[in-house]
Amino acid sequence: MKTLNWAGFLLGLLFCSCQQETDSGLLSLMLDDVGQIDQSQELSLDTLGMKVDAIPLETTDDCLIKNISVLEESRDFYWLVSDNLIYKFDKSGHFLQRIGTVGQGPEEYVSAKVIQPVEKERSLYIMDYFGRKMTVYDFDGRFLRSFKLPEETWMDNFKYENGKVYYLTTGNSVMPDLYCYDVQAARMDTLCKRDREMGTEGYMGQSFIYVLGGNMYTVSLF
Repeated sequence: MKTLNWAGFLLGLLFCSCQQETDSGLLSLMLDDVGQIDQSQELSLDTLGMKVDAIPLETTDDCLIKNISVLEESRDFYWLVSDNLIYKFDKSGHFLQRIGTVGQGPEEYVSAKVIQPVEKERSLYIMDYFGRKMTVYDFDGRFLRSFKLPEETWMDNFKYENGKVYYLTTGNSVMPDLYCYDVQAARMDTLCKRDREMGTEGYMGQSFIYVLGGNMYTVSLF
C-alpha cells in the first residue's frame, strides 16, 4: 500500500474543508483553517482511488536529462523538454528520439517554452518563445510547418484545438489577452483584451488553457 506524508496541502483539503458538488458534477473543496493540518498523518493513495507508478527514463549518450521544464503525454508517448531540447519516450520510459534541432533556421526552434502533442493529427506543436514562431513536427520528428507568433506581445501559454491556436499573453494584468489563430486561414483574431494594466500593483503567476467536456476554459494562478 502506498502512502504519502503530506506537508499540508491535501490534508488541509480533506480534513478541514467543506465539500460540495457543483452543477458540473465536479467536487469543490474550500480550505477553512490551514493551522489545523496535522502534518504527521499518513493518507493511503488507495483511499483516494489513486495509483502512482514510477517510470524511470532511459539514459543514453543521446539522452542526458537535466532538469525537466515541460512534460506532456500523448496516447503512446511522453514528451519532455530538458535544457531546451525535446525528447520522446515510450510509456515504459525507453528513449526513442530527440525532436527537431535548436537553431535559427526555418525548420529549427530557438526555445521550446510550451509544447503540445496533438493525437488526432499526430503532430507536436512547439511555441518558440524567443524565435517568435510556432514550429510543428510530426510524431516521427519530421518538420511540417511554422508560423509567426502575434506581433508586439509576449505569449505565456497556448492551446491547440480543432485547427486553431489559442494564445494567452504575458503582462501585468490579472486577466490576460486571448488571441485565436486559424492555422488554415492564417488569420489572427483577438478574443478578449485586458481591462487595464496594473500600476503600483504587481501580478505574479501564470495562466493556462484546458478543455473539458468539449468546452475551453482559462485559469489564472496568481
